[in-house]
Amino acid sequence: MRLALLIAAILTFGASAATAQSWFTQDACALDGARVDDWKLSTVEEIRRDARLARIENGVGRLWRVTSQAGRVSHLWGTLHSNDPAVLDLPTRLREILGAAKVVAVEIDQTKASRAELTEYAKREGIYLAVAGQQFLELDLRVLEWAGKRLQSNGYQQDAIEWIAPWALAETLLWHPCDDFRAWVYPIQDARIQLLGEEAGADIVGLEHPDRLRIKLKGPGGTEIALGMIERYGANLGPDTLDGYDQSQVPVISEARSRA
Repeated sequence: MRLALLIAAILTFGASAATAQSWFTQDACALDGARVDDWKLSTVEEIRRDARLARIENGVGRLWRVTSQAGRVSHLWGTLHSNDPAVLDLPTRLREILGAAKVVAVEIDQTKASRAELTEYAKREGIYLAVAGQQFLELDLRVLEWAGKRLQSNGYQQDAIEWIAPWALAETLLWHPCDDFRAWVYPIQDARIQLLGEEAGADIVGLEHPDRLRIKLKGPGGTEIALGMIERYGANLGPDTLDGYDQSQVPVISEARSRA
């Protein structure tokens, strides 16, 4: 019965009045602005005591100064994977640090050293499965429908959600619909920081291999991780997401399996 409902939901995607994530309009995606408070706190205890932390969402900061016992100084910045102009308008202090840096370490260095390396990275072998409609049986049907619409908005065939492998869908959902409007023109904040570092003559170091996530998702236990990512990122694609959609209404994978 579950498989029948899944296939039925897939087949009705095209009949929906709303096209692929049509509710993510430029107006809905617009940020009012971004602000970075220039606080100078030197020790962990000082940070814990400062009452201003109560005003920071999740109780964390973005720019940190890290000093080694030998007195060497590094800085840590928490990036936002977004290409919104407000996010790309980096604070003056961070720009100064990047301008003087000898080494800028980014999460992933997407530049390629050769044509062969570029070709290897672009390969998407195994993106489609041999059997349709059985890889997402435990996902909430709403999430599955939104994910299917997201695939269509990225140029996939209407029935791609029936055949696509979990790892490939998880990768696709990492890119937020609000970033679509400026894709190919504005970089996400990570790439912006890397470019500023390169322009300043710093050595660029990638902390993770570009294929690390794909290798993980395609390896042992990777499907479980991919399904969890699909469920969480997929829940953010609903038409009410920007108006405070209650993600708690979407059951997580572990709960669904415990009831099976």
